[in-house]
Amino acid sequence: MIAEYRGEFICDLAEVYHIYDYHSIPVETLGMLCSGLGPDSRIGMKQAKRYASRDTILLAMICDELNDIRWGLLSDENEKPEHITLSLYEPEKEESNVITYDSGADFEGARAEILEEMK
Repeated sequence: MIAEYRGEFICDLAEVYHIYDYHSIPVETLGMLCSGLGPDSRIGMKQAKRYASRDTILLAMICDELNDIRWGLLSDENEKPEHITLSLYEPEKEESNVITYDSGADFEGARAEILEEMK
C-alpha cells in the first residue's frame, strides 16, 4: 500500500494520527493504523477510484436525479443533462506499453535479453 499510495498514506497518517515520520513506527503498528482509516480517507478514496467523499457523491446523485426529473418534465429541452456523479470517479486508464521492473537486477536481465535478440 505504501508503494502505490505513498503521498496519500503520508497525508492520512499526518492528518488523522499526527504521525509525521512513519519510518520510526513498527510496520505492524502502521498496518493497524491504516486499517483504521475510513473509506473517506485519501487511501480509501484512491483504492475505490473516487475523487470525492461518500457524502459528496450522494449529493451529486441527488442533483443528477433532480436534473433527470426536470429534463423529463420539460419537453422543450432535447439533450439529457450529463451526470455529475460520473465525474467524481477516476476514468479507466488506457493500456500502456510501459514495462516496469521490481529491481535493478530485473532490469539488467531484461536488457541483456533484448541485446542478445538484437545480435
